[in-house]
Amino acid sequence: MNVYVFDIDNTISNSFPSLIDRKKTIPIFRLITETYRVLRLPFFKNMVFIVKNRIKRKNSIVFFLSARHPLLWLPTYLSLIYRIGFINPRNLILVRNTLKKIKVFELLNDMFKNRKIRVIDDLSYNHENGEIKYYEKVISFCVKNKSIIYFDKKVIDKINKDVKR
Repeated sequence: MNVYVFDIDNTISNSFPSLIDRKKTIPIFRLITETYRVLRLPFFKNMVFIVKNRIKRKNSIVFFLSARHPLLWLPTYLSLIYRIGFINPRNLILVRNTLKKIKVFELLNDMFKNRKIRVIDDLSYNHENGEIKYYEKVISFCVKNKSIIYFDKKVIDKINKDVKR
């Protein structure tokens, strides 16, 4: 069994442009505007092609892991269905912050003992402010963990080369 974990923002979808000049709103309106933003995100065609191929493989399981508010689960799921096709709802995992991805990776390691987990995640942020930063603690965990094969921002950018960032 091949296990794949795809990030969504800036990996499968071109998220950062939608964050530029985002207005602060009161919480109820923020949920509405974030739902709308998530549903309208453009996806990278090359990465979508790879994801669809991995889903079709008989000996593969694909997870989607993203740091988003839990109330955005449904719009995220609908967006993935629209652009990728049907996915198992249990394979979409949202965490409140990126550091919590480490716990998910640990749980997947326990679930899929003796299997390599391929993590495709840029683990970067702050694109919208012109200075890309990285979640070093999560990257370090992925790189040091022998059961994880980590595909970083450089690899992702090569795959998504058809879109300028």
